[in-house]
Amino acid sequence: MNGRRIRFLLALVCLCALFPFCLPKASAETEIGKVLTTTSYTPVALMDAEEITAATSTNGVYITDYEWYDLFGGYPIRARFGTGPVQVLITLATHDGFVFSGSVDAYLNNERAVCEVSPDRRSLTLTRTFDPMIWLPSVMKDPGDEYLDEGGLASFVATAKYAEGFQWFACDPATGEVISVYEIPELIDIASDGVQSRVNIYGVPAWMDGWQVYCRFVGAFGVSQDSARATMHVNPVASPEPSPSPSPSPSPSPSPASSPSPSPSASPSSSPSPAHVHDFPADWHYNETTHWRECACGERIEQGAHSMDWQVETPATRKGPGLERGKCVICGFEAVRELAYGGPSDAVRLAIAGSGGLVALTVIVLLVDSIRHAIKKRR
Repeated sequence: MNGRRIRFLLALVCLCALFPFCLPKASAETEIGKVLTTTSYTPVALMDAEEITAATSTNGVYITDYEWYDLFGGYPIRARFGTGPVQVLITLATHDGFVFSGSVDAYLNNERAVCEVSPDRRSLTLTRTFDPMIWLPSVMKDPGDEYLDEGGLASFVATAKYAEGFQWFACDPATGEVISVYEIPELIDIASDGVQSRVNIYGVPAWMDGWQVYCRFVGAFGVSQDSARATMHVNPVASPEPSPSPSPSPSPSPSPASSPSPSPSASPSSSPSPAHVHDFPADWHYNETTHWRECACGERIEQGAHSMDWQVETPATRKGPGLERGKCVICGFEAVRELAYGGPSDAVRLAIAGSGGLVALTVIVLLVDSIRHAIKKRR
């Protein structure tokens, strides 16, 4: 074998060694052709924008930005929705190993949304316009009955969502007469924090026994909703009877066994017990499915299902499932769940590996055959 042929064979061996590195590698990135997103509510006039959360159920995708905008002014909505059209903007990104398809379809609450994919196909922005609905105020808590003594304190509390005003009324069930609590000739104290309204009536007279009190919540465009009626049960305090004046008579001779009788004294009237006023702390109570705020007496308000924001903690692989951690954006409840693997199956991987091995085997056989043929020819 001459030097030229030996150099040729050595070059061929080097080429075969480099051949596997020159083969185009199969892409490990999974294309996402459909994105599903949801919001916990659709906009309602007088609803706080912060009450609405956003989430996605598409594997390999997570939300990076979320904002509501007023279409008339173009500014972000930081407080309550009005009655004009609004637009939501949601930005999503992909985890490693995933990219958006160039023709991806984006849906928000099962309706197609306008979307735009970034040049590297790792980010997507979707938008959708809504006309806020007009709802009646939703009463979450009705006032409760009050039991008190004459001259005592009656306190009533009611809460409602989607309300921008309120007014308390009192009704005489005997005549059906309804008056504003401001017309009651006693001391009135009313307070509200936008959702909860409280009225205190001091020095309740006995003639208001059986009267009913209720709150009227006023929403958008003047629509209103009344709470249930609470009854005042007033216990009249009996006045002490005066002692009768003794008639003049001759004084009897004192007897050794006799002793002066104590003069009757009027028993003091019992002081009215203060009525319970609910106090709902800012801290949340929760279980695995719901959350709520609770008064020390056990009364609950704002009870609802969790609004979970899920984030991938450990990506899933073909060897095992991953781990996804979620947190309720309202109460802070946390949970974990398994994340199924969405990559190519083992059969596809074996097929790719098998085709590459077949090419390499063919090259090696041709190389060995060429070397044997050269040795035989030299002999």
